[in-house]
Amino acid sequence: MSLIPRIQQRLAGIPEGTAALFFIQVFATLGFAALYFTRVLYATRYLSFSAKDGTALMGIFGAFDYGLHLFGG
Repeated sequence: MSLIPRIQQRLAGIPEGTAALFFIQVFATLGFAALYFTRVLYATRYLSFSAKDGTALMGIFGAFDYGLHLFGG
């Protein structure tokens, strides 16, 4: 059996809508990364936080963001 039919057979077993969910997740992850670094830049440049404090602040935000989903979800 050649490679192409095996790939097509495996792709046929993927549920419909998986590609849409994949791309939605990619953009959500990239959006969160952009939010992360812009908040750290804002905290360090405009609020005069140190780099350590700025990343700690964003780390706390991230912990609450993911941690509260455990309780709510």
